Amino acid sequence: MSRTFISTLGLVVALSAMAPSMAACAPRDEVLWTDGEDAVMKAATAESLRSLPDFWAKFDAHEPTRTNFYVKVGLPTDHGGVEHVWVEVLSHSGAMIMGRLDNDPEDVRAMKAGAEFRVDPARISDWMYAKDEKFYGAFTTRAMAPRISAAQRKEAEALLAPTPLEPSVH
Repeated sequence: MSRTFISTLGLVVALSAMAPSMAACAPRDEVLWTDGEDAVMKAATAESLRSLPDFWAKFDAHEPTRTNFYVKVGLPTDHGGVEHVWVEVLSHSGAMIMGRLDNDPEDVRAMKAGAEFRVDPARISDWMYAKDEKFYGAFTTRAMAPRISAAQRKEAEALLAPTPLEPSVH
């Protein structure tokens, strides 16, 4: 059975994007290990993927009120597992995403934070973007909240919108 890394929200990047003075105070992201059969994570990923077309529609709309568009993608690790990392979306097509790696992976030594690369959309496991200084999406982060430290959970909750999807306006 392969093991899977899942990083938490990417608090340092989120804080630096929305409040640069806070980034220096942010703790290093926690990395959680799970196997590929974790029911909670599988459900969060499925929910995220069902709403992925909405994420892309918002990205493509280029509205100034929505910023910091990220996808979480699974990368093959140096030891035969999969590490899920946040990637800032620079552009996309149906066949490929161009992005910038958010942080240094734990077990993918060939990749470093800030590296720009192309990734297959089939590797997506989650998405998030900011609006009104809160992040929407981040389904896997929300699902893993009970598993992270109280300090990281408090920071994540402060950055996350109350619901993963924006309320509909009719």
